[in-house]
Amino acid sequence: MAVESITADGSHAVVRVKVLYSEPEQEYVDLWELDVAEDGRVERFVERAYCPGRPFSPSSRD
Repeated sequence: MAVESITADGSHAVVRVKVLYSEPEQEYVDLWELDVAEDGRVERFVERAYCPGRPFSPSSRD
């Protein structure tokens, strides 16, 4: 798993997450959008997942 900060502004951040699995071989690339509360906990989380090499449409999901 590799995590890269894309942008951060105050309590809002966007990060890119790349996950590689070996058995079976699979790659995922996600964008995580986070809003952090004053106490440091995430109060809003949105994940946008992408699987390279696979079509992305509602009808193509497993």
